[in-house]
Amino acid sequence: MNSKIFLILFFVFSSEGFAQRIQKISVQNDVSMSRRSGYYNWKVYLVAHRDTLLKIKEVIYTLHPTFTNPVQKIKASTRNRNFSYNASGWGEFDIKVKIVFIDTRRRPLYLIHHLNLNVRGTSLKRVDDSICI
Repeated sequence: MNSKIFLILFFVFSSEGFAQRIQKISVQNDVSMSRRSGYYNWKVYLVAHRDTLLKIKEVIYTLHPTFTNPVQKIKASTRNRNFSYNASGWGEFDIKVKIVFIDTRRRPLYLIHHLNLNVRGTSLKRVDDSICI
């Protein structure tokens, strides 16, 4: 009996023709107590490999509708490489995150990040929501 073994390898190729690796993008927030009683200062931002961040055109954060300007569009810049947005407030809520890539053939990535203001005895708390693309 004649048997043959076939080895099949699958690669995902980018438009440049290179095999892509799985890339992790995290949405994180930092929080600290505000000087204003009952309020917190917080920052939401992306964490990813530098090469991944360089492929992002903008990030759109949709905050709770009680904010004066609940939709915040953060464009890529050398001063804000991780697309961070800072604010203060008194309550937790879900932040809708839309990540728009420079390559328009790539569909936007939609995430939801729960803003956690629990600081319990620490001056800084980090919350992480991740996805692999």
